[in-house]
Amino acid sequence: MEKKKKIVLVDYFNTEPFLAGLRTVVDKYEIIGKIPAECTSYFNAKKADIGLVPVASFFEMEAAHMITDYGIGCDGTVRTVVLFSNTPKTEIRKIYLDDHSRTSVQLCRIVAKRFWDIDVEYVRTDVSQISLGKNEAVLMIGDKVFDHEGCYAYTYDLGEEWKEETGLPFVFAVWVSHKKVSQLEEQGLNAVFDKGLQQIPNLVQDLKKQKDMDLQSYFEKNIVYRIGDEGRKAIALFKSLLISSN
Repeated sequence: MEKKKKIVLVDYFNTEPFLAGLRTVVDKYEIIGKIPAECTSYFNAKKADIGLVPVASFFEMEAAHMITDYGIGCDGTVRTVVLFSNTPKTEIRKIYLDDHSRTSVQLCRIVAKRFWDIDVEYVRTDVSQISLGKNEAVLMIGDKVFDHEGCYAYTYDLGEEWKEETGLPFVFAVWVSHKKVSQLEEQGLNAVFDKGLQQIPNLVQDLKKQKDMDLQSYFEKNIVYRIGDEGRKAIALFKSLLISSN
């Protein structure tokens, strides 16, 4: 019997369609859920053969290969990578960072410095319990954002900020492998992920028991799962901006 490959991916609502597809091939893959930053360390330690990792982390990997036509992205409002504040963006001077994803942190820095032209102090902390003072903001990502919507005077969606400035979608995470996978396996994974996306209506019904919100709109309008040519252009632009910022 062929040994199962291990797949590590983000344990957030936005990966549920991928999980739905992967659950149909549990004879081939062992599924491991982590937060984005832990996905990277887990993959780098070679505890997984394939991983869904933050794009910023992928840039630093020497021997990883981007695989499949899928990832986690947005084409405008993403809803789960936002800057909350009680201060207009031009007056923000301190940002508390949710460091679960390096990509979102790096995107926040680019938005603040290049798009808004503000100088900001960054502080890493537990953002779920933050209390904001004057001229302060907090970067939140993932499912916790849903619990804080409407709690602050200003909400700046970073996917929307990127789109308005660049005209491109944004890609937060990509599928990678340590070794090049065969064309047959890549086609198989593409089919698995596509099958999972087709399960979104069923997923929405199941997940409503956990979260009372419009998840169908989130899955189908806020999150982009297929990385096309525009997504690849966005990845290249993000990388160049990170390099020029260092």
